[in-house]
Amino acid sequence: MMTSKACLNPIAFPALVPKVMKLDRKKEGGKSFGGIIVEQVDENGTMKKLDL
Repeated sequence: MMTSKACLNPIAFPALVPKVMKLDRKKEGGKSFGGIIVEQVDENGTMKKLDL
């Protein structure tokens, strides 16, 4: 399984949802998009998974 991490401005997230949902469609001859995990990082660098 391939995973990637990225950070983004939380204000920009709602505008990206439709694009992410398009990735969820199974590609012909390929695997479907595995979804996203949303994490919050505090000032100490501690990450906390958020349930949406």
